[in-house]
Amino acid sequence: PFGDGAGVYLRGVASQRAQEVQVSLTPRFDEDAPNAVKADFLRTLQPVAEAKWVDVPDFLYVTAAGRPMPVRVEPGMLEPGLHSTRVLLYDVDQPRELGPEIVLPVTVVVPEHTSAADDHRFSKQFRLRPGALERTFLQVPAGAHAAKLRIVQEGGGRNEIRAGAGSVSGTRYAGDRQARGRYFLEDGESHETTVPVEVGTILEYTMASRWATNTTAKYRLEVQFVGALPHAAEVVIPAGQDLGYVAWQSLLADQDVQIAAT
Repeated sequence: PFGDGAGVYLRGVASQRAQEVQVSLTPRFDEDAPNAVKADFLRTLQPVAEAKWVDVPDFLYVTAAGRPMPVRVEPGMLEPGLHSTRVLLYDVDQPRELGPEIVLPVTVVVPEHTSAADDHRFSKQFRLRPGALERTFLQVPAGAHAAKLRIVQEGGGRNEIRAGAGSVSGTRYAGDRQARGRYFLEDGESHETTVPVEVGTILEYTMASRWATNTTAKYRLEVQFVGALPHAAEVVIPAGQDLGYVAWQSLLADQDVQIAAT
């Protein structure tokens, strides 16, 4: 199929209500194409959505000037997670066996949510077989600046896990919002890490089980968003000064803070 573009990508829909996106369809002509060719250009396209949660028009008439196509996505029909499908646009004047004229990818991320009633904690259990991926998406709540993640293995042998956590941001460097690593777990063992987060983004945590040596095991993922933040990363009290102070704030929720000095 011909065509290029970004498709439809909704990362973290604001609500369960339908979302409508306008996709621009513009034909491309050779630079030396005469105006007569452009004036005679007319295509009747039939969009076909491969998933029930995507709605498109029955037909579209496209001229040389192009035209927009509304794509309606129903996130209320989707469970939390990553969902991908396609919209196929066929030329009605061509045999269907030739395939679609345009293929439009549609990707939607529906995140999990936490609440103040649960201290902004999240937990899930899942099985991971060798070579498989497990992806978790969480909406970062207002006031959070970090997320504490803990993964516990139940059953299985000694497994090698490669994991990554991070978010998509237009303002922060990758190193300030991502964490990657490799660790080994056996039955009853756990691994913990802390990842910086940005309010208004989606935190993604992905686990990959090594296909060659791992065994199938059950895992429990625990996540807690953290809001307590000191005004400085380091406080130095000069010799002879008997008093120092450390200021903390938490815009997320009430939190207990334990301070130790050396």
